[in-house]
Amino acid sequence: MIIEKFKLCGAIAGCSLALSTATAVERPNVLFILSDDQGYADVGFHEGIAQTPNLDKLKTQGVELTRHYTQPQCGPTRSALMSGRYPYRTAMHAGNVCPSSEWGLPAETYTMAEMFKGAGYQTAMIGKWHLGHHYESLMPENQGFDYFYGFYLGEVHSYFTHDYFGAHALHSQRQPVHTEGYMTDLFTEEAIKVIENKADDQPLFLYLSYNAPHDPLQAKPEDEAKYPKVIYQHRKTYLAMIDCMDQGIGRVLQALEDKGIRDNTLIVFTSDNGGVFAREQFAHNTPLRHGKGSAYEGAIRTPTLAVWDGQIEPGAVSDELVYVADWYQTFMQLADGQLPQGAPELDSFDVLPVLKGQDSQRAEIAMISHRAHALVTKEWVAVQMGLDTIDAAVLKQLSANPAALGGELYNIEDEIWQRTDLAAQEPERFTAMMERMKLHYGGVQPSRFDPSQMDGPYPDDWGNAAINDLNPEYSRVDVHE
Repeated sequence: MIIEKFKLCGAIAGCSLALSTATAVERPNVLFILSDDQGYADVGFHEGIAQTPNLDKLKTQGVELTRHYTQPQCGPTRSALMSGRYPYRTAMHAGNVCPSSEWGLPAETYTMAEMFKGAGYQTAMIGKWHLGHHYESLMPENQGFDYFYGFYLGEVHSYFTHDYFGAHALHSQRQPVHTEGYMTDLFTEEAIKVIENKADDQPLFLYLSYNAPHDPLQAKPEDEAKYPKVIYQHRKTYLAMIDCMDQGIGRVLQALEDKGIRDNTLIVFTSDNGGVFAREQFAHNTPLRHGKGSAYEGAIRTPTLAVWDGQIEPGAVSDELVYVADWYQTFMQLADGQLPQGAPELDSFDVLPVLKGQDSQRAEIAMISHRAHALVTKEWVAVQMGLDTIDAAVLKQLSANPAALGGELYNIEDEIWQRTDLAAQEPERFTAMMERMKLHYGGVQPSRFDPSQMDGPYPDDWGNAAINDLNPEYSRVDVHE
């Protein structure tokens, strides 16, 4: 029998919900939309050729965060979002959860969804999870979401058949869903149903995690037909996938209007990382350098919008530093939520002041991944590439004296495209930034990523309850009592 990981926040000693500052009616609904491998330049509001009229309209209705950062890969970003913590603290920083991986977010994680649920919100997730699937305790249905419709791993083999090399990927509430349709459209339709069925007396947190435009590159013919002048087939398909997602976002926004809750809904759109860098054949991250998997801006700076009618100035632009984990603290403030006693501290700042045109509290972002690391400040970015944090010897060296292993330094305000390495010209500045990185490297937890697990097999029975209780690391025992 699976034991609930966390009781409701109010039942934990010393943890009560401070609802005096806002009522359930006044607290906003939250719609968080995440795209997957989105090219920075592949949206209309960044002069891209993908037709994104709905995102472009959102840009005029709220604030664009031009210095919003994520991890350079899917799973680590989702870990930071759901935990409010740097992925290196949860051993989720290097590589992704693979088909035969037995790990995911650790037991002590009090997820964003659990925080919302503890504060009295309805919680629903539609789309890609990618934070663990081997144990039931790792799945979204047991991580704070009242409702889940999507797939547990990081990708599917087909947007049309919803399979992954012979295994069925599309599930809802732990049961396989066998239906026809293009996956992006199915996620849109399910999100609309969640909005339509929202209870009148509870605010809603809806996490809409599209897997578009992540590979496999598959699009509907009618969407590809919109791009007859694009000569590279991969590029054409990729643009069509973004186009379809934007159409879906438009339908979801209309559902908010039809339900009468658009005015009191905070809407956030961003991507989990930059687009795959393959020149003309795939994503465009212009003017940012490189793309997914690197430590350069093209991998970690993502197109980001936030809209909340009457609260955020329409058409605003902010260049303040924001990290994907910051949404946790922001939403917790808006929801009047709290962490339970004993929960790990967050690496998260409230960005509501930033959304309203004020300065960020964040001075730096430490991005530590598999072989790509960066320290980002308002003006400078230090980059270290090729240093594998899975290797214990390399991690020991990084923790002792990262400057000795070299790196690059860029003035990101003067040169957004990162072509002029100033490490040799600014040795003291580079050394000082490496001293800051040393503090972060020293906190890195050993990664569980194993490349051999990438080949499967996909589990026949998602979340094998029989073996769940044999692994206390992922048990549902309340670690905060």
